[in-house]
Amino acid sequence: MGREIVTLQIGNDSNNVGTELWNQLDVEHTHDNTLIDYNTYYTFNKKTNVPSPRVLIIDYRNTFGTLFNEKEPNVKSPENTSSIEIVNREIDDNFWSKNLKTKAKFNRKSLIPLIDYWYYSSNHNEENQFDIYPIGQQIYKKMFDQIEHSLHYLLESCDSLQSFRCLYDVNDSFSGLFTSMQDYLVDECPKKPIWSFGIGDRPSSLNLSMSVVHSLVENQMPT
Repeated sequence: MGREIVTLQIGNDSNNVGTELWNQLDVEHTHDNTLIDYNTYYTFNKKTNVPSPRVLIIDYRNTFGTLFNEKEPNVKSPENTSSIEIVNREIDDNFWSKNLKTKAKFNRKSLIPLIDYWYYSSNHNEENQFDIYPIGQQIYKKMFDQIEHSLHYLLESCDSLQSFRCLYDVNDSFSGLFTSMQDYLVDECPKKPIWSFGIGDRPSSLNLSMSVVHSLVENQMPT
């Protein structure tokens, strides 16, 4: 059995790349001669044998789609909704979650929506309040308990953790959020490598994800 890798996808562009990554891994899984050990990247349900990615996903509250059963994941009670900061109510229909083709089931414990922020249209960004580094650091402090709980859940699924593979957005507050998370990982697992990939605006998701998948065969991360 291969040593496990935990993946972090922090931000909307990073989740677009991550979507292609998991889709490509699903395709590789159907090949009889694949050299990839899927125990490295997935846990498997003991009863159904359905795979679940070892991944922590953080993104705007309205980008998770059908990954949640209810319409509004972890939404605060109505009396608290006045504090919710709406980035923009015009919603782009082309979310990464709608492009997932993998048969794997994402565990709710590894999905963290930013309750106070919505994904916004690129044509209407004047109200965006999630565009500077310090805000991400503030969000990390505010959501620390939930983030720590999710990370511990993933770490406990590993018998022999190999490393972390991290995709994070660099052009908005997700960069500050990830940097704080990275500091936590260094303190929590000081001897484990952290492979970090900064993602810009709408990168070539398929090309980057395939580069990562191909590197998995050699058990090395692309540079």
